[in-house]
Amino acid sequence: MQTEIIKLENLYFDPDNLRYDDDFTFNEIPKDRIMNKSNQLRVYKKLQKDIAELKESILENDFLYIEMIVADKIDDNNYYIIEGNRRLASLKDIQENYDIEDLKPNLQKIINDGLEIKVNNQNYDEDILMGMRHITGVKHWNGFSKAKLVVKLRDQKEYSFERISKKIGKRVADVKKQYFSFKLLQKMESDGYTKFEVKELYSIFYETLGKPAFREWLEWSEDKVEFLNKSNLERFYKWITKTETVEGTIQNEIISNPETLREISKILNDEYALEILDTTRNPFEAINNSKILKDKELKKTLKKVLDSLETISTTDLEELDKDSLEYLEKIQKKIKRDMKYLDFLKKN
Repeated sequence: MQTEIIKLENLYFDPDNLRYDDDFTFNEIPKDRIMNKSNQLRVYKKLQKDIAELKESILENDFLYIEMIVADKIDDNNYYIIEGNRRLASLKDIQENYDIEDLKPNLQKIINDGLEIKVNNQNYDEDILMGMRHITGVKHWNGFSKAKLVVKLRDQKEYSFERISKKIGKRVADVKKQYFSFKLLQKMESDGYTKFEVKELYSIFYETLGKPAFREWLEWSEDKVEFLNKSNLERFYKWITKTETVEGTIQNEIISNPETLREISKILNDEYALEILDTTRNPFEAINNSKILKDKELKKTLKKVLDSLETISTTDLEELDKDSLEYLEKIQKKIKRDMKYLDFLKKN
C-alpha cells in the first residue's frame, strides 16, 4: 500500500461499514453513490454517537498516527475510508466546530494540508482488512457485526469456512458458530420477532450452539442450518424474550445472559424443572428443584462419604476414641436404616 496525503473534503465515510450496519441485508452501495450527501450524512450521524471520547482524546493529545488509516479510491480525487471511519468523523467534527488556532500542531496540519492515509492500491479484499483488525485485533465491533462479516465472506464471496478461518485468524469452529448464529437470528426474525430483539440476542445463540445439551434438545441440523424441534424452539424463544402478562405488565427474559443459559443446559432433560421454569420464569428456582441435579449431588455426596471412609485403615480403627467410635456407629445405623427403606420400596 502506498501512503498519500488527502484533504479531508476528499475523504468519505464507507456507507457499508459493518460497525453501524445493524440489519440482516447486504445491499452494498455502489462506488458512484458513496459520495451522495444523504449516504454520507446518515453515516456521519451514526458515528456521532460513537466518537465523543475519541474526539476529546484527539483534542487533548493531538492526532497521532498510531494505527494506519486505510482508504480506497472512488475516482482520481476522492477516496472512501475502509479502516478509520471514527477517526475521520472526529476530524471532520473538529474541523467544523473548532478554531484552527486553538488546535494542536498535527491537527492544524491535517486541516490545512490533509490526512495521511494508506491507499489500497493492491486491491486487497477490504472485508478481510477490516476483519483482521476487528475480529482478531482491537475488538470495536459487537458480535453481531463480526458475524455479519463472516456471513458476507461465506455467502457473497463464497469463501469456505476454512478459508475464512485463515483470512481472519480464527478457529474454523468459531467461524462456523458466528455464521450459524447469524443465520438463526435471521430465522427468528422471520418467525415474527423484531429486529431489535433479535440483534441483541447474538451472544445467546452463539452460546447455545456451543452447548451440546442445547444442540441435542433443539435438534440442531448444520446441513439445514436450523433447529428441527419446533416445539422446543418456540419454548426457547419464550425463554430469551420479554413476555406480556394478562394484566399487561412486562416480564423480563428468563435467559438474559450466557451464564444463565449454561445453567439451564443442565436441566433440559428434566421436564419437572422445565415446567417450574415456564411457570415461575425463575431459572434459579427451576435449577434448585431439578430432580436430575439433586440426583447428581446425591451421588457426589455418597462418593465423598465412601472415599472418606476408605481412607480409614485398620490401624486407625484400633485407635478410635470414644467420640469417633460413636460417629462410626451412627453411620452404620443410618446406612442400615436407608437400605431397609430401599428394600421396602423395591417390594412395593
